[in-house]
Amino acid sequence: MDLLKSLDFLKVMAEENRLKIISILIDGEKCVCDIWKNLSIPQNLASHHLKILADYRLVNFRKEGLWVHYSLNKKNLIKNISLLDDFKKLLGKKEE
Repeated sequence: MDLLKSLDFLKVMAEENRLKIISILIDGEKCVCDIWKNLSIPQNLASHHLKILADYRLVNFRKEGLWVHYSLNKKNLIKNISLLDDFKKLLGKKEE
């Protein structure tokens, strides 16, 4: 089990706007302009949160002209969530 990876993932996901971005992207790819309009924060702050999610590889992005489109990196998101499952299993063993 990798506690540091679990900790990093929790730090990334603990921010409200990042959780909102993940929720927005569940329905599929979105342009950055559509994402920030749903967050009630300035566009530069939305871009900051998107960069953190992209750096942690929880979202993918592609440029199309002047626009950047984001989508969930479902494989990496599931992989990180499974780190928490490993921690849960470890806790279960300690209770026995």
